[in-house]
Amino acid sequence: RGMGLDLGRSRVRLAAVESKKGVTAITRYRSAELDAGENPHDVASEVFGSLKPRPSGVRAGVTGSDIMLRYLPVPEVEDWRLERLMEFEVRELESRSGSGLATSYNLLPVPRELDDEDTMLLGVIREDLLDGWVDTLAPIQVGGFTPNAVALYNAYLALGDHEQLVTLLANVGAGTLDLALVRGTDLYFARSVSTSLEKRDETLARSLGIDAKRAEGLIQQHLDLCLAEGQRVSTDSDRVTRPLLPLYDSLPTLLSGIITLCKAQARLRELSLDRVLLTGGGAKAKGLVQMLTARLRVPVSVWNPADMVDPSKLAEDEFEQLEDDGPAAAIAL
Repeated sequence: RGMGLDLGRSRVRLAAVESKKGVTAITRYRSAELDAGENPHDVASEVFGSLKPRPSGVRAGVTGSDIMLRYLPVPEVEDWRLERLMEFEVRELESRSGSGLATSYNLLPVPRELDDEDTMLLGVIREDLLDGWVDTLAPIQVGGFTPNAVALYNAYLALGDHEQLVTLLANVGAGTLDLALVRGTDLYFARSVSTSLEKRDETLARSLGIDAKRAEGLIQQHLDLCLAEGQRVSTDSDRVTRPLLPLYDSLPTLLSGIITLCKAQARLRELSLDRVLLTGGGAKAKGLVQMLTARLRVPVSVWNPADMVDPSKLAEDEFEQLEDDGPAAAIAL
């Protein structure tokens, strides 16, 4: 049983789930849109803090430049020696940052190929940042924070198909890309990066001479990334999509680059991508699957974990919000 909070740039989402006898049920779901310039922590506090019963023990997501994920080679030693090594590493990081750091770490189950050392994943974030978020989110009671990339892996662990393939989970947000590279149930690599998609509305607004709100509506209605692969689209789709193509052109490079990064950080000799599963609000963009399939040359599809949970305990309005969000609910789940 748990409750997750996704603090996105365009929407905030709250989900409560429970698992019994192998069946995962969603018992609460709320989603709220942000207006331009609004802080997601403020909106979550206002919208979700008034719910009854009040959300408690919530795991809130962290993404982008706020969280640092490091990969460290460590020798195979006793647990207490490993803890000493990590304590020393954290003290070194704190001395360089000049502020207290909250950390969490775990060994990754990647094979040893180039040496005899294990690979440690270390998550690092400033304590004062977390303290400020806890205060801002009140009266929501926050039980902890999780990197979005790790939350994505957790959702796949609970609700995915666990195929013995090298699978890249990619949560496409309004301005961030949360990535988890898995094989079966094993996490190999996790990363969150900022993307240029956060400039999407203002880019189209500037191109067409309209305001950003109207540009957002036109994007939702007419964006068609099949244009990127030379396919014919409607006149309205061409007018909306063409100015935005440079913002999407970097996505294939970011996705394919994860394999190179994982091989370097985990010191692997051989690793190749078998498939990509897209989640997040951005995954629903028309033509994105076709564009990425063509450029990555591996199967790409949208993965919707909301289809994998039992929604029978949701109120009607909550079910409608979950249906509308679809794959965008992945981080909260």
